[in-house]
Amino acid sequence: NCKLRNTLALHSGYVNTVAASPDGSLYASGDRDGVVLLWDLDVGKILYSLDAGSIIHALCFCPDMYWLCAATES
Repeated sequence: NCKLRNTLALHSGYVNTVAASPDGSLYASGDRDGVVLLWDLDVGKILYSLDAGSIIHALCFCPDMYWLCAATES
């Protein structure tokens, strides 16, 4: 059953990568400006905004959801 729940569009630059948490409740997006946004998918709101300082190439949640790992340019 696929349907659009929310439009998550608050990055100012190109989004390079996205990742969903293992339980599907969180979503992370990373962009070319070095910004990672952590979203609550149930309400479609940003929980955190993190500036990594360089391009975000990849994101991955750890299985326990305690860590969000990022691969950056630097």
